[in-house]
Amino acid sequence: MSVSGAFGLILDIGHAGKPRPKHLDQGAVCGPRAEAVLAKAYVEAAAELCAERGIPCHVLQPPAEGWSYVRRHAEAARLARGAPSTRWLYVQAHLNSAERDPRYGLVGYDPRSGEGKRAAQNLANALERNLTAAIGKARAEAAEGDWSRMLGTIEGIWDGPDNLCGVCYEPAFIQSDLWAQPDAAARVALALVDGAAAWGAT
Repeated sequence: MSVSGAFGLILDIGHAGKPRPKHLDQGAVCGPRAEAVLAKAYVEAAAELCAERGIPCHVLQPPAEGWSYVRRHAEAARLARGAPSTRWLYVQAHLNSAERDPRYGLVGYDPRSGEGKRAAQNLANALERNLTAAIGKARAEAAEGDWSRMLGTIEGIWDGPDNLCGVCYEPAFIQSDLWAQPDAAARVALALVDGAAAWGAT
């Protein structure tokens, strides 16, 4: 499969590269697992898959002093403006964490963004299709009410150019047995890229 110019991904590793005093933040932790480490693994695998498929992809690289969400969103907007003929999807890469029901995937979107909602639905569908045995189900949810915690990770994307939308991507819980499997990052990456491709085809 080769896609050229139709859509692209801007991937951002959640919790990594924050400014002080949160520069050591690793997100959720479960035994030896850390959210930022696992998110980095599936983001890097997704970037490699994009390269193989010819999909434009940027992985944000905050400098040593770190970037706030405002700065990350501004960088995503800059990249999107630099390629106005491409539809860009910004993905804030995370994992979920809770003591209850660690068997679902979640993709959050800004309730103001119809394009973000469509992207989230396609990503959730791909998650459920590709990872049914591990996560059971996946859903897209507006980042409001019970899911309002996700909004801060993507709300600045709304102020960017028209060819940019964003989602908060939580493919599985950090407690999930999925992460005990050696190919977990590759499987999540495949679901992410397949979901983005489905969105890009709409």
